[in-house]
Amino acid sequence: MSITNDGHTVLLDLPRNYPANMLPFIRGGGLPDQFNFVQLHFHWGGDSGRGSEHLIQSKQYSGELHIVHYNSKYISFTEATKHKDGVAVLAILMESGSADNSVLQHIVGQFVDILQGGQTAKLHNPILLQDLLPANIQNFYRYDGSLTTPTCQEVVSWTVFETPIPVSEYQLRKFRQLFDKKGRRLNDNFRPIQEDRGRVITYRSGNDHQSFNQQKYSLTSSPVQQFQSWEQALDFFKHSEFNSQEFFKWQPFNRSDKLQNILEIPNWNSVVR
Repeated sequence: MSITNDGHTVLLDLPRNYPANMLPFIRGGGLPDQFNFVQLHFHWGGDSGRGSEHLIQSKQYSGELHIVHYNSKYISFTEATKHKDGVAVLAILMESGSADNSVLQHIVGQFVDILQGGQTAKLHNPILLQDLLPANIQNFYRYDGSLTTPTCQEVVSWTVFETPIPVSEYQLRKFRQLFDKKGRRLNDNFRPIQEDRGRVITYRSGNDHQSFNQQKYSLTSSPVQQFQSWEQALDFFKHSEFNSQEFFKWQPFNRSDKLQNILEIPNWNSVVR
């Protein structure tokens, strides 16, 4: 696996000749097909009060990890981006704390090799992708959105886990010490809140097939009313005063919903080299 500072983010991906039958994949949890892993990357802020691309209960986290997959019925990620069912991204919130994340340390510890934008290195310490996941992967939010780079095609099924993973202040500082291709500090590589454009957000509870009573939870007090999201375009950040909290649509989870199927991550317990 390679680790790259592409001037916009830290990205880890597999060699082009990686055996197809060994590709990590996900399925279930309401996804229409099996989706193969293609890469993972990070977003973070200039300080620990910002950095994530999603907010839950109005809270923004210090960073966010995206694990990107493409629909296995397409020949490649590039081809998959041409289709509405082409891409699935697992979004994992990163919460700052005092203790180092031992798994992330295998990645952060190699930032010395990719300090400058455009630098790539081989990851010295292979990782288990499953070790990057939060403790609870069955409670998540789901919505259909776009890719996070121009031209932002509307082809992504987003899965946003409710439970964050820890990251230390020391490790976050290592992210902030990276540079882009113009020699500037690589920080705040996330996009502010944007209009949701009528998207429906669905919640899955792994503990109970939860159905919220919409009469009990009004639009202004629903737990999901506080869930905010936006698409990110790395090359152009556009601030917006649009208040997406006023416009989110909420689809309650019920026993007939396709999200009753658990999210399956069956082969992530093998070392990815």
